[in-house]
Amino acid sequence: MKIRCYNPQLTNEDNITLVENLNQSSLRVHFESLEDKIKFVTDIQDDGYSLSGLSGDRSPEGEWADIYFDNIDTYNSLSNYLKTNYEVIVIPSPEYNLTWTAEGKTIKTQKLISGKAITAEDMPTKTGYEFKWNNYIRWMQPMDYTIEGEYVPNVHTVNYIIDGQTYKSQTVRYGESIPAISDPIKVGYTFSGWTGIPTTMPDEDITVTGSWTINQYVLTFQVDGQTYDEDIYNYKDPIVVPDAPTKEGYRFVEWQDLPKYMPALNLTVIAIWEKVE
Repeated sequence: MKIRCYNPQLTNEDNITLVENLNQSSLRVHFESLEDKIKFVTDIQDDGYSLSGLSGDRSPEGEWADIYFDNIDTYNSLSNYLKTNYEVIVIPSPEYNLTWTAEGKTIKTQKLISGKAITAEDMPTKTGYEFKWNNYIRWMQPMDYTIEGEYVPNVHTVNYIIDGQTYKSQTVRYGESIPAISDPIKVGYTFSGWTGIPTTMPDEDITVTGSWTINQYVLTFQVDGQTYDEDIYNYKDPIVVPDAPTKEGYRFVEWQDLPKYMPALNLTVIAIWEKVE
């Protein structure tokens, strides 16, 4: 009996294996007549193989039956069985176009039979980018297929350090402008900026360091509504007290609410008097 199969391995051509050649767990066998099919189905079931497509339906390609298998050993056994017991005619497997595109350009086009293993194309390296095939498939499908790829920018971390502590971290894609972040706040100081921050993100993690400028404040000593003394101090500097003022008929008591160190604000203190009897 003559049978026809879409499978080069049945003739041991090109040493094609199941894993390389098939993306399914069945083999379709075609017959010259319904009588041949019925005899084949009876014989092969008697020998322990499971089949589908036994209804006798006829397609444009003629009578057919599907033989199912679940591993390479079963498939090899099936191949030997068919070659030993039947005259196997290999039907040339149809080839389909596989097109590789990247960044909108066609890189390569090849022809593969359905089920053939697909090896991903190597692409040139590009600083700051990783190449990815977005819809890569491992096995050729029974249709023309296009695999599209693109260079994806690497993502790295910017760490912001101030006063020896991490203030914030953010991730940025290679080549992109680094987004501004909110300035840190510290009582008595003005934030000066970040040292070492580039205009655009390099292809690595980076650490930038922040710094402060100490604030200066005005301390005014007033006597009876008039400025008696005035100085500029850095935040937390110790305050130098001027000589005590004098006033006829009064004794100077103190400067009201005068702190020991300069606070983070402009400050006015007034002289407190006590009348001398």
